[in-house]
Amino acid sequence: MPPAGTRASPAPIGSCAAASAAKLGAAALARAPAASAERPQVRRRRTRILLRTAIVTSAATAPESPETVRSWPPAAVEIPNSVDSSGGAPPGHPARLASAGRAKLPPVSDASREAAAAAAAELVEPGMTIGLGSGRAVWAVTERLAPGTHVVVASEATHERALAAHLAVRELDGSSQLDLALDGADEVGPGLGLIKGGGGALLREKIVISAARRFVVVAEAAKKVTRLGEGFRLPVEVVRFGWRDTRRRLSSLLPDAQLRGSEGGSEPYLTDEGHYILDAVIPPGTDPAALATALHAVPGVVDHGLFLDMADLALLGNPDGTVERLEPS
Repeated sequence: MPPAGTRASPAPIGSCAAASAAKLGAAALARAPAASAERPQVRRRRTRILLRTAIVTSAATAPESPETVRSWPPAAVEIPNSVDSSGGAPPGHPARLASAGRAKLPPVSDASREAAAAAAAELVEPGMTIGLGSGRAVWAVTERLAPGTHVVVASEATHERALAAHLAVRELDGSSQLDLALDGADEVGPGLGLIKGGGGALLREKIVISAARRFVVVAEAAKKVTRLGEGFRLPVEVVRFGWRDTRRRLSSLLPDAQLRGSEGGSEPYLTDEGHYILDAVIPPGTDPAALATALHAVPGVVDHGLFLDMADLALLGNPDGTVERLEPS
């Protein structure tokens, strides 16, 4: 079990596991029979070969340091030997995938989430147009809005729930400013700095929030931390083309970036905009503002999960049904 107070994020494959997986893949390829000379060749056709690796474990005990935010224990994954040619792994170079489809947090009390959602819904007034992010807290707010409320949504998942709640979904067409944006967070740090993107919608969420006059965070009090990155990996959205080279350029800032896998763990996770996500530990002592600026300067980076100086209020629910209200200091 991980140390108390440490929240798990997407399960990466450690360096030893990655090396073992690579050896297994190479061995499997070496044992594969050569293609017959009489067999017709099909040009311009991609074939996806999945090599299933064994469960990889690196130790029998959990990490001792609370700074270790890798999931424990390691999980079995499928590593594709050939990924989409627009930026995936070439043959013989298996991609390192986090075994989970997204960054994960431990279970939180439904009462905490419901309390925050109820408080957020009270902020919505008749005639407002609301921006909705993604995640369970936001979906709980969606269920509390009056039918016909005008909303702009940041993810396909939220779009489905908004329609089910009979909300009037609008396009973000630049003709007007949103009155209020409501969205969750994976971590809430000092000064209402946030880490977001565990659900993979960070780019659209940031666009929707930037279009609103006011942004209110709807989350559970358990997500409050003393420093960003304390227990959650930072998602970085990157274009698929040359993503490995993008990761190389990121290594001086985020030395442990891992490609996020899909729910099954066999293929890279794709955002609604068709990008990959790299999840990385933020080294202790890193200044979030400086990191955010540096990340935007890296070619191949679309956006990142640091949401700084954007939130006007945070509504953090507690298991007893009370709500903590935080404002930027």
